[in-house]
Amino acid sequence: MKDKITIIGCGNVGTCLSYTILLSTLENKINIKTLTILDPDIIEEHNFPYGITMMNHREYKHYIGYPKGFLIVEELIDINEKIQVGTFAEIYSEIYKKKDNEFIIDCRDSNSQIESSDIKLSCDGNYGKIIVNPKNKKGEPKNYTFYRSKFSSLFLSCFCVNIITKMLQGEIYQDKEEKTIVYEL
Repeated sequence: MKDKITIIGCGNVGTCLSYTILLSTLENKINIKTLTILDPDIIEEHNFPYGITMMNHREYKHYIGYPKGFLIVEELIDINEKIQVGTFAEIYSEIYKKKDNEFIIDCRDSNSQIESSDIKLSCDGNYGKIIVNPKNKKGEPKNYTFYRSKFSSLFLSCFCVNIITKMLQGEIYQDKEEKTIVYEL
């Protein structure tokens, strides 16, 4: 049973997803012990008012210059005290050894995919994409269009939590075949 979720990248998508995952633990939809956020980026002025400030209405300007993950953890840590929430301000590398109990979600602002991740999420222009069991390979996988939304990051995270829940419970996508879901905003 996988009881650790690691989110790589905490921009709009990664932030919304981490928040949605922790809310889901309160309803026992997702059973995890640890949520870890990896992102080497530093908070800059242009990061506001996006995903970083979606959770609360307090003043964030004094966090400029700190790692993004630090601020996200500050906001998430009190949602569910049973879940250990942490961050590392480092770049993910394929050298990183995925643990047996770990579920990795790639939310980086990049089209490249991390082979060891279980899900790749991205929002690009007018499209959002969820790739289940991504592989580092050339060629385009078959796409499935499922939704249009103005609230791309939030919708993507809510939809993805349902997929994550079923994957953690072993209900879907056990064949390790890559599947891509694309939606138009």
